[in-house]
Parts: sequence; structure tokens; C-alpha cells
Amino acid sequence: MTRLQLAIDLVPLADLEAVVTPLLPYIDMVEAGTPLIKRHGMEVVRTLRRLAPDHLIVADMKAMDAGGLEAEIAFEAGADIMTVLAGASDATITAAVTVARAGGRAVVADLIGVADKVARASQVAGLGISYIGIHTGTDDQASGMDPLADLAAISRAVEIETAVAGGINATSLPAILALQPAIAIVGSGILGQPDPVAAAKALRNLIDRGRPA
Repeated sequence: MTRLQLAIDLVPLADLEAVVTPLLPYIDMVEAGTPLIKRHGMEVVRTLRRLAPDHLIVADMKAMDAGGLEAEIAFEAGADIMTVLAGASDATITAAVTVARAGGRAVVADLIGVADKVARASQVAGLGISYIGIHTGTDDQASGMDPLADLAAISRAVEIETAVAGGINATSLPAILALQPAIAIVGSGILGQPDPVAAAKALRNLIDRGRPA
């Protein structure tokens, strides 16, 4: 079954507990987004680890170099999973994977910004990563793009598990779920809604195929 990952980019550090705690019953994973990490440092990962001890914690490092070092920083702060950019060198990705494997952790290779996503997904799938990240960034979403076509193409091309992000909400999630990604990553589809708890619950129900509200 697809796991639901909450991506947090803009919540102030002081507000994390109040925002995240009510959502924990409906999500499987909590992500410290790249803007959140850049603004507050790794303290956000440590805070999420404390607030959600039974959830998988993701540090969206988007490492482009020094993959081993960035993996060490993420995992020492309490992350279970960290991200590297699929556009990074094979050496950078492999270095992150080596550190992850040594600690029983995982690496996502994020295809954001890669021109030939299918070709690069096929290449990095053999480097020991745990997930391919199919990610339509915020700026591309503004021009009407979404990750569905990329998810379909990559799911056909590689056998590795996929994590998909990019404007996912209750309307777009069913089409995403039909392609059976391992992880659906939602940010504004929960946190940008008038009632984030209700939004998270609705997404959870879609994933659980009609569990009563």
C-alpha cells in the first residue's frame, strides 16, 4: 500500500508540534523539507524525530555533492531517509548509499531538474538507492505541470520503488494511486488547506480504499 508522506516546508520551528501532532494518525512519514532545513538547520529533523517517534522521518537534503557527509548529517539528526539529486554524480549518490546502508537507512534519488528522467532513473536504480523520486517542483507546477506522466513512464521503465511529489491533493491522488507508488508526498494538499486534519484524513481514506471517515 502507498504510504502518505507529509512534506513540511514553511512551518516555523516553534509551531511544528502544534501543526504536526494532530496529523500523525493519518500519515506514515514526515518530511523536513529543503526550505525548512535551510531556514532552521537540522534542529527541525531532531524536533520531528521527537514529535513522531513511530513515523519514518525524511530529511530532504537534495544533496548534489558530498553525498556521504550529507547523509551522515541527516542520519545523525534522526532521519530514516535522506534525498540526493539524481542529477548528482554517481559517486555522490553511491557515497550517500554507503552511509545509509551502514546505518540501516535509505536514500531517495530525486529526479527534479533532470531532462531525461527515464534514462537517469534507469541509471541510478543500479546504485543501491531505495527509491526514485518523481518530483514536479513548485515553479513547474505554476506552469501547469504535474508528476503523473513521469510516474507512469518511470514505473514502466524501472522496478525500483517510487516516491512521487508535486501538487498532490485529494483530486489528483486517485490517478497517482492507480500507478502504485510506494510513497505519495503531500505538502500544500494538507498544510495549505483550511482544515489540515480533515485534508489528511481524506487522503488517508483514499489510500485505504474507502475506510470509513
